[in-house]
Amino acid sequence: MGYALVSLLLLWHHEPWRDEMQCWEIARRSASLSELFFNARYEGHPSAWYLLLFAITRFTPDFAAVQVLHWLLALASVALVLWRSPFSRWQKGLMVFGYFFLFEYGVLTRNYAIGVLLALALCSLAQDWKRHWLAMQVLLFCLLQCSLFAALVACAFFVPLFFVGIRGLRQNALAWQKIALGALIFLGGLLLSAFDMMPPADTNYAAAWKWSTPDWQPALGAFFRAMLPVPPLGKHGWGSHVLFQLLEWDQRVLVECTMSLVLLVCCLFSLRKSPFALAFFGLAWAAIGVFLAVKFPGFIRHHGHFYLAWVMALWVKPYFSGPSSHSESRGTNAFFTFILVLQVAAAVPLAYFDLKFPFSQSRAVADFLKQNHLEDRLLVGDYDYAASPVAFHLRRPIYYPNALKKGSFILWNKEQEALKITDIVPVALDLCQQHGDPDASGQALLLLTSYAIPAEHLVPSVHLIKTFAPAMEISEEYHLYEVRCGGG
Repeated sequence: MGYALVSLLLLWHHEPWRDEMQCWEIARRSASLSELFFNARYEGHPSAWYLLLFAITRFTPDFAAVQVLHWLLALASVALVLWRSPFSRWQKGLMVFGYFFLFEYGVLTRNYAIGVLLALALCSLAQDWKRHWLAMQVLLFCLLQCSLFAALVACAFFVPLFFVGIRGLRQNALAWQKIALGALIFLGGLLLSAFDMMPPADTNYAAAWKWSTPDWQPALGAFFRAMLPVPPLGKHGWGSHVLFQLLEWDQRVLVECTMSLVLLVCCLFSLRKSPFALAFFGLAWAAIGVFLAVKFPGFIRHHGHFYLAWVMALWVKPYFSGPSSHSESRGTNAFFTFILVLQVAAAVPLAYFDLKFPFSQSRAVADFLKQNHLEDRLLVGDYDYAASPVAFHLRRPIYYPNALKKGSFILWNKEQEALKITDIVPVALDLCQQHGDPDASGQALLLLTSYAIPAEHLVPSVHLIKTFAPAMEISEEYHLYEVRCGGG
């Protein structure tokens, strides 16, 4: 009950930001399933979440509907932790009020919550894995469809599970038909997920693979920040870490990499009595780390899958081990509790600042435009990804000059060409000329930026109307300008 009330309070006061809006807008503005898959093809995730949102948007355009769904998913995950996990009462309480379960996968409405629920449901069935063999394969199939990082976790879990099944076959504990069918279910889900996530040839977001020059520092730093996500105090602490403020870059790299290796050894040591749990976590750590190093360094929501994999490994550890592993050593128990305490310590300031400050100012911009009867003017937004949530609140597309077209959600393709701050005023003046000078009606073009245009680059016909700040997501603090023709 406590988690339900706290998470509902946070969700009620949370202003959704662009990543939450992007998925919703893709689903809302897709008229058919084929258009949905077409619009989501650059997202880098499987389509399960988009299909779910597509179904919801057929009944309501209100984003609160998916927030309620997300809240219910988070509650279901917490229920599994409280009633099915093998941890102590104190550890369960700390876990559900930790950073990832309360804030990142509880308040922020993304596809990761459904992956967390399925992963924990998988753990809850592992206690009687022989009986639930096929059900676990179905859960793995579904987990593969949730997100790219959930798919990596699913693959890491399947490998030792398959070998456990082979051992069960030799001991006449499982029939070969079950093992074969389970493997087919998993492989079918893997192929579907891989096909679904395959990016188009013109993708422009994290497009390159760096197999020859992997960058291990961000991957090691990501593991450290996932296990110890200590944000700096302040309204812009989300997605950052206190070390970013305390240390210079080279010092921070050294501390993060060293601490990551220490934490990795501690995590592996905590799983030493269970070859299954050890193999699963090791594979998950390697898969996520390699992906971060060779493809995309990711953000804290992605890094949290390191922590999720460790929790899962500790959960299933007693179910795939000898009797001696059922009682945790004092050191392992203390280390686990220490991590959980720091997770709660990370959640508290972020929850406080999300209650105190808007997470995004996009809703405030839209409300201002409506209240001042400006919502029908041509609105030019730069950067496009930062301005996109304003389009959602206005319920109409806005013009993105870097893509040379109107839109709401973002297509991460090569049509996008980033503008320099020095270019935006000439581009806005040119757009004003193209659309004609609306002086007869007393209107003018509006320019919305997620940065302040330097005074030396402004001209008399471009003036600031209002600044919208502060916001926890600093790129969604806005500056609204009026642009009239003839001011070049």
